[in-house]
Amino acid sequence: MPSIVESLLGQLSGPALQSIAKQLGVSPAMAQAAIAAALPLLIKGLSHNVGQTGGASSLLSALDRNHDGSVLDDVMGFVAGGHEGAGGAAILGHLFGGSQNAVAQGLGQSTGLDDAAAAKLLAMLAPLVLGQLGRAKQSAGLDAAGIAGALMGEQQSLHEQAPSAMDMLSGILNAARSGTGAPGSAAAASGPAPDLMSLGASLLGQFLKPR
Repeated sequence: MPSIVESLLGQLSGPALQSIAKQLGVSPAMAQAAIAAALPLLIKGLSHNVGQTGGASSLLSALDRNHDGSVLDDVMGFVAGGHEGAGGAAILGHLFGGSQNAVAQGLGQSTGLDDAAAAKLLAMLAPLVLGQLGRAKQSAGLDAAGIAGALMGEQQSLHEQAPSAMDMLSGILNAARSGTGAPGSAAAASGPAPDLMSLGASLLGQFLKPR
């Protein structure tokens, strides 16, 4: 299965990236790096969920009901305004439960976005990630085990590209779920965490590398 993160990074460029940056109130470069960190965070959340009892079957049912990949037919239109009714917040609630706000806070502190912008970015990206999964499910005929395997494989590939950054994303999720708060909050005022921002640089570098 093609990389979910790589595929979406390619589509979230140009005018789509400009639109996202404007909505978040940041530069396109900062928005691009934040997207490249937020996408793996969503992959990790999904991977954790499918590892729970019944999680893979539940995700498969959600893909069948609501995420056939059609959202990817007009990504520019989606990010420019169509995402508001796409259920991104509900997806995040299912992924992270009561930790949803803490996850957004952790991402924000680690990428330089404020909490509201980080939450908005995650809600915007979540339907696109599920749309990419839904499209892969249809094209490859994946069942619940296949979806779980694809997510685990994607997570492993990301970790191989940027292990320290992926470990930091794990720290954000673990801290949010344990209720201990986002890691690195004391350093948030000094700017984005270098290790996490390196994830964005690494993934973007891999994507732009000549084939």
